[in-house]
Amino acid sequence: MITKAVIAAGGLGTRIRSVTGDQLPKALVPVGGEPIVFRQLRLLHRYDVNEVILLAGHLSGQLREAIAPMASSLGMQTHFLIEDKPLGTAGGLPAARELLGNDHYLFLCGDIAVDMDLERLSAVHIGSLAAATIVVHPNDHPYDSDLVAVDENECVTAIMPRGNRPPGYYRNLVFGSVYCLSPRVVNFIEPDKKQDLNNDIFPHMISVGERLRAYNTPEYLRDVGTAERLARVEADIIAGLLETLHWSNPRPAVFFDRDGVLNVERGGRGVTHIDELELLPRAADAVKIVNDAGQLAIVVTNQSAVAKGFMTPKYLERIFAKLETELGEHGAKLDRIYHCPHHPEEGFPGEVPELKIACECRKPKPGMLLRAAQELPITLADSCFIGDTQRDVVAAQRAGAFAYGVRTGRACRDCIGGVEPLLMFNDVCEAAHYAIYGVPEAVYVIQDIKAKRSGNEDKPFTLTVCGPQASGKTMLAHDVARRLRRVGLSVNHLCCDDWRRFHGGEGALIGGPETYDQMVDSFALGEPHCITVDNRPLDDTAEINIIEGLYACPPGLRSRIDFSVYVDAHDFVLEDRLTLIYGWMGKRADAIEEAVGRARCEEWHAVRQQIDLVDLTVRLSPLSPLPSQ
Repeated sequence: MITKAVIAAGGLGTRIRSVTGDQLPKALVPVGGEPIVFRQLRLLHRYDVNEVILLAGHLSGQLREAIAPMASSLGMQTHFLIEDKPLGTAGGLPAARELLGNDHYLFLCGDIAVDMDLERLSAVHIGSLAAATIVVHPNDHPYDSDLVAVDENECVTAIMPRGNRPPGYYRNLVFGSVYCLSPRVVNFIEPDKKQDLNNDIFPHMISVGERLRAYNTPEYLRDVGTAERLARVEADIIAGLLETLHWSNPRPAVFFDRDGVLNVERGGRGVTHIDELELLPRAADAVKIVNDAGQLAIVVTNQSAVAKGFMTPKYLERIFAKLETELGEHGAKLDRIYHCPHHPEEGFPGEVPELKIACECRKPKPGMLLRAAQELPITLADSCFIGDTQRDVVAAQRAGAFAYGVRTGRACRDCIGGVEPLLMFNDVCEAAHYAIYGVPEAVYVIQDIKAKRSGNEDKPFTLTVCGPQASGKTMLAHDVARRLRRVGLSVNHLCCDDWRRFHGGEGALIGGPETYDQMVDSFALGEPHCITVDNRPLDDTAEINIIEGLYACPPGLRSRIDFSVYVDAHDFVLEDRLTLIYGWMGKRADAIEEAVGRARCEEWHAVRQQIDLVDLTVRLSPLSPLPSQ
């Protein structure tokens, strides 16, 4: 167990003087109503760190006076080492050698807002036998940050300072300003000389063969060194992001396929040259939406070109670096990239024999998603995978995540035989916007459900959602189900049109009353077994049952439905959506015109007769109201 920490609080704080007016040391800059160093002390105390050494300098007397009562209230022992001149992040450590002894210790920069699992970090550090463990993470401004290069074993191989690295593409991995250090680190620091851990000490340690370990975490790490970043941190505190992003709080992830979803699909071999990688419009917007919501943005991609010998693993890393660099230029970041380099079929000139295997990670197998859930704090059941092929859909379903499709790349045209995305979107930005925000109308529906259930919470509640094709029934029903599950309710969601199509055959009456009768009866009796949705069996004990379909509120069934919603749209909107859908399905122009005309003349009139029977009629707000890049 690590019980000692060092906080570097001796800097001049020149970047933040517009806020402090040089009247406060930067460690006392108020963040969310209290000095940032107070937040750091409470975090250390939470993880049983009971002795803290503060490397102080500018306005040190003020710092000591403020910290003393705070440390006393926490039962922490503090030592102040005063620097007569600025010594950087590393130069003051030799003076602390006697206090630190032979113990490993935590090191925090005094201007970092952080809330993370220090016990987990310490365990990784001790177990790695590294001289130093550097906390790293992707950020939304890698272009003006010092970058860290790591190998496949998470060992640091190089430090690339901002302003002093060659032009090119680099992986987005930056210093988090939190470290675990062994006693060996002090041996590389000259006493009484200004030195920096990141740019002086660590590069030297790497050059002589010392092992430095990178600890990549999605937890909250942001410096308050400028007025702009201070404002961002204060907004994040108000939003509760610091606590939400802690490792102990699993959260949803948005998984992205790469080719055809984030970047332009290249036929044949795929992207095998760095110049072929081109971001799709609004792809960076999509990733940034996920970042800003505090969810995890993860790429999951098959890269069989490595096994086939079309490119080397090292060259693939360069392509990933370009992806991360270009996303970073738009303020977006990926928390992880998982790739499968394998391919099961032999016979390619120059192929790599050891990679020609039937692995567990190549989609449609779910191995990469499951690995992500093991390595990161992810709730798979509330996560989604945005893809453009059937293998993406199957991988999502097997991992227990929701499958969303996009009409870019291969556009899910191979999704046949009942294996289809839960929802289809025009592009990745539209899909990501829905994944994070859903539709606002779902909130109103849930409020009505809560009022209707009041006093009858012990009985299963049946909600039906009806309306014409392409009105947005599934978007509403799925979002209602997601939101209800997030507050701890068990929910069944069944699209009767799809269930009939895959279980009843194409010849059955679309949305016939008998289908809904069977569903409502089984739910009312608490016996919805024998029905599966996306390979998930329905829950016999569900508290809420959502039945969705064209005719989900027929007159003969209305008395047995607790609440019903009709989802509508203007005729011209429905026509445009159906035209888009039928075109995506590959229908000819004359066939599309005929199908849309039939829907207008037959379906819409019949379906709209339910409007007088339902409890609520809604028209969904447009998705993804964001500008193109």
